[in-house]
Amino acid sequence: MATRSRAAERGINRFDRPGEGLFAVRANGELVAVGGLNVDPYATAPRIGRVRHVYVLAAYRRRGIGRQLVTEIVVAARGRFDRLRLSTASPAAGRLYERLGFRPSSGEDHCTHVLELAGRE
Repeated sequence: MATRSRAAERGINRFDRPGEGLFAVRANGELVAVGGLNVDPYATAPRIGRVRHVYVLAAYRRRGIGRQLVTEIVVAARGRFDRLRLSTASPAAGRLYERLGFRPSSGEDHCTHVLELAGRE
């Protein structure tokens, strides 16, 4: 099992390492969705990224905003990460990720879905 980084242990996440980023979607000047991309703190390989903290305000769901946000995160990850992982407890979110090419993963700690980026450029 991989160990967490010291920053992850302290709950610090700045999205400031190479390839990392915090993404936002605004509608009518209002912040309606956020999501992040990190080096996966649960993985031992530096080219494994993690989709983090994706959230769309309830009033803006089912409008394609989540799809747009996750698509932008995947685009940003290409070339920097070979694989993306994430964890969700939401069946609706899981279906969204699967429609975007992620596959369910049951054999990895801290991971419910995986997207292989290597060779998909």
